[in-house]
Amino acid sequence: MPSAPCLLVQHVGEADLRDRLGHGGTVERRQLAAKPTAERGDGRPGMEPGDRRVLGRDVVDVVGTDDPTGGGSVCHRARMDRADLDAIVDELTPVIEAASRRSLEWFRRPIEVASKLDVGFDPVTEADRAVEDELREHLSARFPGHRVVGEERGTTGAGELSWIIDPIDGTRAFVSGNPLFGTLVCLRDATGPLVGWMHLPVLGETYVGRDGAAWLTGPTGRRVLATRTTGALDEAIVCCTHPDMFSEPDEVAAFERVASAARMTRYGGDCANYGFLSLGFVDAVVETDLAPYDIAALVLIVRGAGGLVTSRDGGDPGDGGFVVASAHAALHHELLAVVSG
Repeated sequence: MPSAPCLLVQHVGEADLRDRLGHGGTVERRQLAAKPTAERGDGRPGMEPGDRRVLGRDVVDVVGTDDPTGGGSVCHRARMDRADLDAIVDELTPVIEAASRRSLEWFRRPIEVASKLDVGFDPVTEADRAVEDELREHLSARFPGHRVVGEERGTTGAGELSWIIDPIDGTRAFVSGNPLFGTLVCLRDATGPLVGWMHLPVLGETYVGRDGAAWLTGPTGRRVLATRTTGALDEAIVCCTHPDMFSEPDEVAAFERVASAARMTRYGGDCANYGFLSLGFVDAVVETDLAPYDIAALVLIVRGAGGLVTSRDGGDPGDGGFVVASAHAALHHELLAVVSG
């Protein structure tokens, strides 16, 4: 009776996990079923020697197969652990901060403001493009196997891991001389975001969220982020960048119900509102018309601080649209009920 087929896999070591280059780690033989499936786990054909895959938080190199039955190959996956994410955070945080500070070269100085829309107004400036270009250049060189998705330059590259960039979240604030704007960067895979960064260059603050934790570093040092435990909506401070973002009648009505029920509503702030929520100074953020790059990094920061972020129906907020962020579960459930009417 022929022996069962084997797949030789090489677990990716920490250094390789950070850049998906080289072949660190240990090699194992994995026994497979007599008739292994010829899938990678996502419906695509089986892996070949030399392939590298990232699925969820797992990474694997396939270095060979040993299949006397002639069957297909199966991907065994090595887990991306806390140490790996820590290494990525340590390496990329100063890079993101430096790129974000580029925007200060144009802040409160004469600058040409263009619109990305033929009808309506969606501002973009040289500063937006400069920040994104600097991040793209670094990420593409450092992680050539990754995809980069940016607000201003679109998508380049391919791979299981993606970098989502909003170079200046709050361009309207930026061109108005308002200091509450920031740079958002998110590392994500096919299952969702892994690490999120927000840097507010005027304030010199960096917010990081990942793996159920979030923290702030700035002029006063480092602090762990934690949302507060305000009770019901009638005791809550709710933030929104601007009420005009709600244009559809049902969305207008939904936000009006929230604003009427809240103790106080504050406007402006853009991405910084989610930082204030994570710091425990406000209780909720309710917004709409968000793009994925507007929210991807912020989800991890708020959740890492103990809050919740969902779509208006309680689903995944990753695609943007109408988003509700709250300090704790009871308040979030109340907000969703008010939003739904």
